[in-house]
Amino acid sequence: MNAPQGCKGVNMEARIRLEPLKRVPVILLCILFLSLSAIAQVCRSSGSSSFNRNLALAQQGDAAAQLKVAKAFYNGIKANRSYYDAFKWFEVAANSGSVEAKAWLGSCYLFGLGVNPDANRGKDLIEAAANAGNPVGTRFLGLMYQTGQGLPRDTAKAISLLKKAAEQGDSYSFSALGLIYRNGIGVERNGIIAKNMFEKGAALGDGWSLLHLGEEYATGELPTRRNKDYIKALELYSAAMRTGNPIAPFRIAKLYETGTFGKPELDRIFACYQQSAIRGLAPAQVEVGKAYERGIGTEVNLLEAYVWYSLSSERKNREGDQLLEQLIDRLSHEQITKARAILVQRRKVTGRILAR
Repeated sequence: MNAPQGCKGVNMEARIRLEPLKRVPVILLCILFLSLSAIAQVCRSSGSSSFNRNLALAQQGDAAAQLKVAKAFYNGIKANRSYYDAFKWFEVAANSGSVEAKAWLGSCYLFGLGVNPDANRGKDLIEAAANAGNPVGTRFLGLMYQTGQGLPRDTAKAISLLKKAAEQGDSYSFSALGLIYRNGIGVERNGIIAKNMFEKGAALGDGWSLLHLGEEYATGELPTRRNKDYIKALELYSAAMRTGNPIAPFRIAKLYETGTFGKPELDRIFACYQQSAIRGLAPAQVEVGKAYERGIGTEVNLLEAYVWYSLSSERKNREGDQLLEQLIDRLSHEQITKARAILVQRRKVTGRILAR
């Protein structure tokens, strides 16, 4: 079985546990995973070249290319994730006249990504982009009202702004609206509307819509069906992962870990956890720390374990906190000093998960 991009493959020969999947013909499994493999190969071969082309254009002053380069660094797609570089290019693109870049720059200020946090500066930039009619700025403003980040919490205003952004074609706004209706946040819970929102967002390529739709297939909690469909869930998770979604690789790892698709292969599970960890997901950082501490799917490396536990602890993860305290007792002063130096560099890559 070919795994999705970034997570090493699981051998299809004699490894698929068909018992829980009897209703799915083997040929469909083959078609699905061969398709995922082909898509992943295209992404790998075209990614760096398209990034380099955009970088060259960005350096020549092309605002659209500058925005693409900033997003590449921001999401860790086609370029190594770096919020410092993302912030720099968002700022350059905004100065070149990109209104959308102004909205993203505001998000960076709001959450301290690549720059010292400045909530007022972030709010001003996001409001300016929204007032200029930019759907990303409108979405960010809606999320600020929804979460109370930088503005007083106001669910009615949040829903109104997210609907406006969705009408303008902003794909993530569909995901945000889907969660509001699925969880009944300021509105009556409605699973059918939620599913419809996720499907619309997924059709536009939104990684969060793809993820939430995959979760519903994995749990069997769709309003129109109650049977779990792990194959469909994996397909959706894989598509979400290719957008840079931080949670999707974690979900894939969990599917593999439970033996859903055959005997768990630890190195492949580790590769998936690592992708989510690099993208800033605290539970995945704990799993990567465990893997390095115990040699699960990778070689033992206590310095790396210290780094990943520390990153999860900084995100208020209780388990990461506890494991870090236990590990410190096993390390020398010299080892801790080295680990802290690595941690400083790793923070630049694994900054907080952003307001989407």
